[in-house]
Amino acid sequence: MSDLDQIHRDYRRSLPHKRDALRRAWEALCAENVSLEQVAQMQLLLHRLAGSAGTYGHERIAALARSLEQDWVAWKAVAEGARPPPYQVCARQAGTMAELLAAILESSDTSA
Repeated sequence: MSDLDQIHRDYRRSLPHKRDALRRAWEALCAENVSLEQVAQMQLLLHRLAGSAGTYGHERIAALARSLEQDWVAWKAVAEGARPPPYQVCARQAGTMAELLAAILESSDTSA
């Protein structure tokens, strides 16, 4: 196996951990009392995933993560008193998030 193949395999092996972190952040973010720090954490996770997935050739994951991230960027750009509650954004994003989590699972390499 070449070094490049090993790097790609290592990335695929890291995907379940990335998925778990994303799922935990999502569940916390979709509660009623959410802080801006939780929104920023979700945005950062999505940003990192979009970049790394794209770098390693997982374009579907990258596009889904980027779409979700941009939604949170737009949410933060709205004046604080005019923003919808984060759980409403979560409700709107639920299908895309489910698709992203499934895509990550499909792309994961869980072999030893």
